[in-house]
Amino acid sequence: ISQNPHESLFQRMLTSGYVPFVILEDQYRVHWAIAAYPAVQFYSGRLLPAQVESPELPRGFSWPGSEPVAFVNVSGTLALERQYSSRRRVTYYNPAEARMVTDIISAMQSSDGYKDRSFAILATTGRQVQEIKEHLKTKRLYNLRAVGTIDNAQGYTYDIVLVSLVRSNTSGDLGIVADPRRLNVALSCARSEEH
Repeated sequence: ISQNPHESLFQRMLTSGYVPFVILEDQYRVHWAIAAYPAVQFYSGRLLPAQVESPELPRGFSWPGSEPVAFVNVSGTLALERQYSSRRRVTYYNPAEARMVTDIISAMQSSDGYKDRSFAILATTGRQVQEIKEHLKTKRLYNLRAVGTIDNAQGYTYDIVLVSLVRSNTSGDLGIVADPRRLNVALSCARSEEH
């Protein structure tokens, strides 16, 4: 079995040839527009939509198109990432992005028809999660199913997910989402809408 430290135990077992496996190719859980990246990146295009439905896009957000996926550019000098140093490590947070995420959730939850929907906000760093929670308190938004890191979302699904990628810098450093597996977790935990 491979000893590559960047390879998960699950990957090592599969590539060893000792463990039989079957790839399930019909995908029922996630809207196809959201599942497209994982289907290509991790399943060589073999992951197929079992049903293609076009749910109504959530109100309270200006969607750039007809798909339930949007990337929001939070740029400018106020949106640059900031470092937070503790005794153990340096981590990053982005107050402008935390405000933007909170404003989007607030607008969506103010719209009719979202009382029974599960909302989650995911971020790449624990420090960004703290920043988002501070902004949520000021807006008195408490009914989110989850506010946590991308790593904590592994295996969970939510109706509407907003992801705060945090990193905004001139060097183009993506942080943890440069790892395709983490990006896969961030993208694949939304059932129907992703920001």
